[in-house]
Amino acid sequence: MNATELQALRRLLFLTQQEAASMLAGVSHRAWVHWEAGARPVPEDVAAAIRELAEHRETMLDEALAAFQAGDDHARAEGSSEDDIDRAELRLVWYASPTDWTGEPLHWFAHRSALAGLCAMDDRVRLVPFDGRSYAAWLGAREDSQSMRAAWANEVTL
Repeated sequence: MNATELQALRRLLFLTQQEAASMLAGVSHRAWVHWEAGARPVPEDVAAAIRELAEHRETMLDEALAAFQAGDDHARAEGSSEDDIDRAELRLVWYASPTDWTGEPLHWFAHRSALAGLCAMDDRVRLVPFDGRSYAAWLGAREDSQSMRAAWANEVTL
């Protein structure tokens, strides 16, 4: 991996140099800057780690697009008109902060990048900002899960 590819993937994943250095590579900010400047070669383990995170992003995109297509297919099977299908929204939870994110910390960056990509690809995508208080009130005594968060996103008013 060359310096330009490293920088491109870091930016795609919404990581600052400092975040990438500390969270992804476990190195100093200065070391990361040297890699992106081409002053030092990018270590293979760092290249593999950022590629793995980018692949996770692609998997998230593929899963969301498949869910969208499944919803369209279901609507067609139910007899919905093409106009209704064209207006159907895909609501996804947007986590502005990693503190609300329930998965691996680095996956939060991939998640945000994937959602931004989905917004760029289809104007039916609606991002629902996660609101911990609103979600907790809606959730009640039920167990927290990603599927519950998705259900909440489909019920809140934007």
